[in-house]
Amino acid sequence: MKITVFGTGYVGLVQAATLAELGHDVMCVDINHAKINQLNDGIIPFFEPGLDQLVERNKLAHRLSFSLNPKECIEFADILFIAVGTPSYEDGSADLSAIETVAKTIGNYINGYKLIINKSTVPVGTVDLVKNTILETLAENASSYVQAMNSNDKLASILNRDKIEFDVISNPEFLKEGTAVIDSLHPERIIIGSNSKKALSIMRKLYHSFTKKGIPILEMDVRSAELTKYAANCMLATKISFINEMARLAELLGADIDAIKAGIASDSRIGPSFIDAGCGYGGSCFPKDIQCLINKAKEHQFFPHLLTAIEAVNSEQKTLLVDRVLNYYGHDISGKHFAIWGLSFKPETDDIRNSPSLTVINSICKLGATCTAFDPVAITNSKQYFANNQQVTFAESKELALIDADALIICTDWQQFYEINFDILKTSLTEPVIFDGRNLFSLADAIAQNITYISIGRKPVYRKEQYLNQIKKDSA
Repeated sequence: MKITVFGTGYVGLVQAATLAELGHDVMCVDINHAKINQLNDGIIPFFEPGLDQLVERNKLAHRLSFSLNPKECIEFADILFIAVGTPSYEDGSADLSAIETVAKTIGNYINGYKLIINKSTVPVGTVDLVKNTILETLAENASSYVQAMNSNDKLASILNRDKIEFDVISNPEFLKEGTAVIDSLHPERIIIGSNSKKALSIMRKLYHSFTKKGIPILEMDVRSAELTKYAANCMLATKISFINEMARLAELLGADIDAIKAGIASDSRIGPSFIDAGCGYGGSCFPKDIQCLINKAKEHQFFPHLLTAIEAVNSEQKTLLVDRVLNYYGHDISGKHFAIWGLSFKPETDDIRNSPSLTVINSICKLGATCTAFDPVAITNSKQYFANNQQVTFAESKELALIDADALIICTDWQQFYEINFDILKTSLTEPVIFDGRNLFSLADAIAQNITYISIGRKPVYRKEQYLNQIKKDSA
């Protein structure tokens, strides 16, 4: 099949490369000249494991190409995917301006039946918005042609355009940054929202290679498909905020959140996914989607108590590490210098949007501290974000970040951070103190290494010297 994908971000580029890998002919179109030039030069504009090889392989096979010309791409394809960004306004509602722009562009250049697939995460009702925008654009263009008409050829053109048919459907993505290529090539399910028999028939053919492998296609109405995407992300965010609230309670009651996780994860109704206590979730999906759904609920005079609580718990959790640091240093960290491990909101991505690390770094800098940060892939994005902050510097390795720091703060659970040389840590830091927002190490290791180790949902571990001093204070 011939396919055009509007947008070359995480969703659009991964979707395009996957469809090309399945054997389809795919064109990607974007208004960002720099991004299209990069892609044509073989440069992927963001980090996603395996994506560079997938793109290069299909470019060489002439199944994947990149363009700045929407007219060419629309006329080329039978299927048009919309995968552009939908950022949030301050009130949490989704900015659909890019979606509307694509819809108007399709209305301007549509030249026959097109199946238009909304892949972006959008509020319920957006498929209707896209359809109406295309129809309005067609009507406006027809009116303009009539006014300017002075030949039978133009009249014929108008009549032909009036016969143009198209369908707009919902086919939400369920990709995780860091595993997006795997998720796209091996989806757990495919959701299609449409009441058009023609559109559903085309979609079944499009995803035939998946259904042959037993991957289910769930067909439903458009609005249910649109809401399913939000429901999925909000459910996952719920699990994260729940375990984080349990972690806070575990600390107060003298329990251990790791033991609690093991206890509840063994229940098949709960499972082990998304119940790791930590310093909060981030990224571009969970925060945006929860805020958007809260806003949509309020538009309908419904107050979403649970969604509001999920967001509140996460906001508090992202400040927890800073509170621990302040408590340890007697609420004065002016002049202190910290090592930061992890800048991306999760491992295997360079995405720092809404990352807990940004909350931590911004907070300690406001309180007069400085930091040296390391991340395996997110340094470039972080340098841009902190370009005007002279209190933040960056290291080329996790070990170099430790030098002369007063303590280590861990914000992201990159695999390499699990492997720590405690001897290097103890000789590099002015005091062997770790504030761990991802519970990377066992309490037994911290005790054996005689370091101060403050994590999430577990008892803090103090060096023997500190412990003895505390006993003396308590008995005085």
